[in-house]
Amino acid sequence: MAVAAFRVWAGKEYGTIEKVNARWGTSFSRLEEIKPAGDEQSWNHNRELDWRTFWESFQTEQLRWLADQVRAVDSTHPLHLNPAGITGNLADVSDNLPAWRGFLDTLGCSIHPAWHFGLFDRDRYALAVSYTNDLVRGSIEPKPYWVTELQGGNNIYSGTVPMEPTGDDIAQWTWTSVASGANRVIYWLLNARREGVEAGEWSLLDFAQQPSERLKTASRIAKVIDDNSAFRHKDLQGADEGQDDPLEAEARRRRLTYVRLDGWIGVIGNGAGLVMNTLDLVAREGGRAANFLDIGGGAKAEVVHNALELLAMDQRVSGILINIFGGITRGDEVARGIIEAQRDLRLRVPLVVRMTGTREEEGRRMLAEAGIAPEASPTAAARKIVELAGQSR
Repeated sequence: MAVAAFRVWAGKEYGTIEKVNARWGTSFSRLEEIKPAGDEQSWNHNRELDWRTFWESFQTEQLRWLADQVRAVDSTHPLHLNPAGITGNLADVSDNLPAWRGFLDTLGCSIHPAWHFGLFDRDRYALAVSYTNDLVRGSIEPKPYWVTELQGGNNIYSGTVPMEPTGDDIAQWTWTSVASGANRVIYWLLNARREGVEAGEWSLLDFAQQPSERLKTASRIAKVIDDNSAFRHKDLQGADEGQDDPLEAEARRRRLTYVRLDGWIGVIGNGAGLVMNTLDLVAREGGRAANFLDIGGGAKAEVVHNALELLAMDQRVSGILINIFGGITRGDEVARGIIEAQRDLRLRVPLVVRMTGTREEEGRRMLAEAGIAPEASPTAAARKIVELAGQSR
């Protein structure tokens, strides 16, 4: 069906078979012989480009037709579509995601890092999760989007790279999706398969039907969200502003995203998902966070300085952990803010920094020259600050 439609499209686009052959470098005798490019090698990629241009509109119209057929017999249930492997194959299949907004109620995405993230190194999987969320959200907003399949278990052989996600992986991917605005995060899958091409793969439960560390992590995240569900009750927000915590009021004045908690370790990060994951790591190492503080993407040195100054006002804080994943946030800017804050505020509590991403080398060098040795991983950083903060309490 698609090939027949492609022939009609090419006829309208070029008019004659001679013009088609001249454009594509082919030797078809008739328009009825036209077919998409296969595995043959050619210096001329115009046929492949034309196929993708055609497919973008053809696929959208087929999906629109299908949506109309469903709506004709069921006007109650929402229509949801879940394109797979967006990060790896968006260019190849030419999905025109924004064009689907007109006939869908929600848009989904599959995120299986072991399968879909061939363009990213292992240490950039969290960045790829963020990118996929941003891409899907931007395609369907203001309507909601879902992470319809988040890799919840091990991949043995059916994906690109064998991979056993850790609890930390699940936490980072989940919080990144939640903080990006996903309306649902659904894991693939709960029960281990005993046969078929995906036997033994992807599951949150093991073969003994016991919860894995991945499932325990997902459950903890769900509990945190349920325990902090005031955001669902917009009618109550602002009803008691006269009783605001002074530090939270000061944070608003400084335009910082800050929530005071009941612990003793100050936490600063860039991105809500990363900060929430850092809180979880601190708790796992035996500490309790004193706050949630998100400096946001692209934070300059002044913002970092402001954040540290705010935490210095909290007498309960006996240690500070800064966890930075640099995308648009530059490591050298963050380092400059930390160094200037240490100089200006004369911080008296231990400070631990974990930094990776854009300008990471420059930032780490600047910190080292200032006497601060950044930790290599978020887990190591959380462990160290819990230890140091315990000694200073």
